[in-house]
Amino acid sequence: MLKSFFGRKEKEEEQPPREKQIVIEGQEEQVEETLSLLSKEGEGLLDEAMEEVAAAVKEAAKTSLRDLRMMEEGRCPDCGRKLHQFLFTSVCSHCGWFAPITAEEGHTIVHMKDGSTFECGTTFDTKGGYILCITDEVVRAKIDKNNVNYEEFVWSEEEIARRRQRASEPAGRAESA
Repeated sequence: MLKSFFGRKEKEEEQPPREKQIVIEGQEEQVEETLSLLSKEGEGLLDEAMEEVAAAVKEAAKTSLRDLRMMEEGRCPDCGRKLHQFLFTSVCSHCGWFAPITAEEGHTIVHMKDGSTFECGTTFDTKGGYILCITDEVVRAKIDKNNVNYEEFVWSEEEIARRRQRASEPAGRAESA
């Protein structure tokens, strides 16, 4: 068993299989069909595709780490300017980037332009122009952003009080709690 400089096992050792992500659940047949097609075309194509996937995963991990580190430093991951910190969000006044934290105990009310409302646990804005409403880890609705007037985040007073208390604690004590 060889170890590299950083204490990681060398490539020769077989890695335990990773748990399949839910996003490909039900698509196992497509994955197998694609792998079969590539392997028929030659081992080189399959190896090349797997190397591209590994490189893309590594690049995404680097980007995620960079963004997290920037936010940890109080900087906007998009433009690098200083973020304004609030109890439940960070906002960049320069480029408009923001990272809201939704209520763990509360819920979200989506107010539609026609006056109706839709309640759910939390929401996610998608690149496709939709808001996904999720309750109990299940997508309950996909709403076109053009139909939304605004989102209301309903917080419990206890959760707000806990967050304020954590924010007012000295850095060393908050980390040890």
